[in-house]
Amino acid sequence: MAEASLPPVSNSFSGRLDELDEILRLLRPNEGGGREPAVLVSAVSGLGGIGKTALAVVAARRAVREGWFPGGVIFMDLRGYDEAPAGPDQVALALLEALGIRDLELPNSTMARYALLRTLLNKKEEPMLLLLDNVSHPEQIMPVLPESARHRVLITSRHRIPQVGARLVPLGALEDDAANSLLDRALRVATSENDTRIADDSAAAMQLIEACGSLPLALQIAVALLAMDARMSVRELAEEISLDRLEDGSRSVRATFSLSYHRLQPEQAHLFRILSIAPGVDIGMDGIASLLGGQKSVRPVLAALHRAHLVETGLRPGRWRMHDLVREYGSELISEAEREEAEGRILDYYDRCMCEAVSYVRPLPTDAIPVIFNSRAQALEWLDRERTGLVSATELSGNIVHSEKVVHMALRMWRYLVFRRYFEDYATVSSAAQQAASRVGDVDGEAKAWNNLGCAFLELGHVQKAIDAHSRARDILRAMPNGIGEASALNNLGVAFREAGQLDSSIAAHERARDQFHDQGMSIGEAGTWDNLGVSLRMKGRTVEAKAAHHRAYEICNSIYNDLGKCRARHNLGLDLVACGQMEEACAAYEEAAEIATSLEDFFYLGEILRDLACGLHAVDDVVSARAAWNRAASAFETAGAHAEASDARSLAARDA
Repeated sequence: MAEASLPPVSNSFSGRLDELDEILRLLRPNEGGGREPAVLVSAVSGLGGIGKTALAVVAARRAVREGWFPGGVIFMDLRGYDEAPAGPDQVALALLEALGIRDLELPNSTMARYALLRTLLNKKEEPMLLLLDNVSHPEQIMPVLPESARHRVLITSRHRIPQVGARLVPLGALEDDAANSLLDRALRVATSENDTRIADDSAAAMQLIEACGSLPLALQIAVALLAMDARMSVRELAEEISLDRLEDGSRSVRATFSLSYHRLQPEQAHLFRILSIAPGVDIGMDGIASLLGGQKSVRPVLAALHRAHLVETGLRPGRWRMHDLVREYGSELISEAEREEAEGRILDYYDRCMCEAVSYVRPLPTDAIPVIFNSRAQALEWLDRERTGLVSATELSGNIVHSEKVVHMALRMWRYLVFRRYFEDYATVSSAAQQAASRVGDVDGEAKAWNNLGCAFLELGHVQKAIDAHSRARDILRAMPNGIGEASALNNLGVAFREAGQLDSSIAAHERARDQFHDQGMSIGEAGTWDNLGVSLRMKGRTVEAKAAHHRAYEICNSIYNDLGKCRARHNLGLDLVACGQMEEACAAYEEAAEIATSLEDFFYLGEILRDLACGLHAVDDVVSARAAWNRAASAFETAGAHAEASDARSLAARDA
């Protein structure tokens, strides 16, 4: 019953230093100063393939070498997730045999065997360690746990088993460094010390780690696949890795997950499948309820999946997520009917909440009265929390059934994404909207999506792509009856032309858009076009006309209570005044714009305005006020998360000190 009775340590064991220290602390003799009222049980729990057994064996061997268990160590695999797991009677028989009790000495009844086992353990003066591997249910081990606090029991399980009173040591995915070390060391052991494929391509190794979800079993199988083909590069394997590839003849990630899945109750299995298609990194309880159609509380079912390590807590309290490979496995099991129904529900939930939330972020006169959120702060907090889910929801599937919902949601999300400056996401949702609109023949929706995509491209610095996208939108809208909507595309096209240095084309596009908006009675569009036209006129050197354009934009926005439009018009007027050498008037315009931006909590734009104000104050030799403006700009940028801009502003404030 010495160390030799334990399985060998895996040659790919890596990391887990904190967890190993915790287990050893629990196994160490006299833990708690001898005041433990009963046996100290510790449990290593985690997803199948996460490395529970390897960690437990390493800890047990370390404890034996430290001399903590002179009475010996007994290792037993309870096969808890096999079709025929070991029952408590089988466990008792195996433990009695390990203690030297043979057939003729065994009591006839099961209860008598339990009693004999407890008696023998109580009488044994030297501490022992029982390592019970692959426990699936407390009933497997409860009758055989020793009563003496001298002994220790270490169990591993894919479930959290609170009934045994264990000190839980949960395992998650490996850290990147540990995963990389596992790959490199295991490959060298499997082939030769000269096999440096992992070390030679660290980027590909990281890609492989991500594809395997940092799951030790998956990484070990990946090593086996590399070992079987010395010509295969790490990058080649990383690019083709999948659940189908993660098996090496004797081990299979899919089979490991399947053992856990098939032990679930029907309602647990249903929730598992549904959660596998939840969009985003993680999902909250309201989102889960929406996926299930607003059924009664799913907390007990969710808790069961958590105990089985098939779901894990998310990035924030009250949110849940799946390991990437578990999600892939679950998505293979879901039926098309389940998928279609769940996707429709989550899109409805996101669309309903998102449309109201963005009306707080950048209000428009046409927005409905809010009923879900009580404040702008609450709406923004929801949008920030759900952003990855919202973006992913627009890409859920190419199912034509949900295309109209995708278009509706994606075309309204831009107000938030632009406000937070998530331009990559803006491009993603706009592209999804364009494709969805095209699938269902929604010409107007497709044109709007192209328009939004052009705006996203422009923010990302892809000027020619922006021109092409806005041109597509213009051509589609021009072909519609009365050219309704063409003005919006023309206005954006004018901005793209300006960024490309084509000022004459920009001015012409803005003037045509302005006239169309005016003829159609669309004041908000007309005001925005006047504002953009003024910028292009200023860049052309026509500053008097530029000032007139920005005054007109301000007047219209003021009449329709469009604060954001007023802010932009005043900011641009300040730039016009600078071009005319009217610095004091420019600073007054900037101050007015800054006041409006502050009320809108648009902190990045506020930083830009204050930056221009500081430059103006510096130009008129008001160094003290300039320094204050630079510091205000730095604070605004910092609040917006624009740390580089904040650093630049602080540096300029120091210059004016």
